[in-house]
Amino acid sequence: MTTRTGVDRTSVDEERGFTLIELLVYMALSIIVLSLIGGVLISTIATSRSVAELNRATAASQLVASGIGSSVRNSVGTAVTAAGDTQLLVATRLGGQTTAQVSCQAWFYTAANGGAIYYRSQPTGAPYISIPSPTELASTGSGWIGAADGILPVDGGPVFSSPTVGTVGLRFTSDTPPGSPETITSTSSTSRNAAASPGACFR
Repeated sequence: MTTRTGVDRTSVDEERGFTLIELLVYMALSIIVLSLIGGVLISTIATSRSVAELNRATAASQLVASGIGSSVRNSVGTAVTAAGDTQLLVATRLGGQTTAQVSCQAWFYTAANGGAIYYRSQPTGAPYISIPSPTELASTGSGWIGAADGILPVDGGPVFSSPTVGTVGLRFTSDTPPGSPETITSTSSTSRNAAASPGACFR
């Protein structure tokens, strides 16, 4: 009597492993999935960078607007001077309860290198603050500090304006990442002490 031993085809198929076609299919699917994941990661990183740049530009603009507003409101006089594509705002600012406590604060705008605003403060005993040269702005010992970059005029108008004595207008847009909405900073500040003599910081 002959006994035939049956072969478990399922076991044979499992031991056989993947065929070349199956491997190619799995590899193709893996590449597609990895490409999708990579695209999502790249998009997320790009979005995060854009948001960070926008927040930085917005924060710098708000800091400039707040600083200029404080200088003007607490001043006894202001002066705006324009020369070419630059503007200089100087304020004789009260530092305490009396006019004897004053300092000179200046804000300078230049359209060079994409537009920027610089800040400087000094005692009234020093020479008058004048429009700085590019060399002065680049020098760490000049007293000028970069406050914000990527600053552009709105519709070609001035960044600083002085419509009336003791009032200073501020209007500019910040350079934002591509695809981000345009942000315009527009404020107006008036001195609370404009009746006093303004001559301590400018002619």
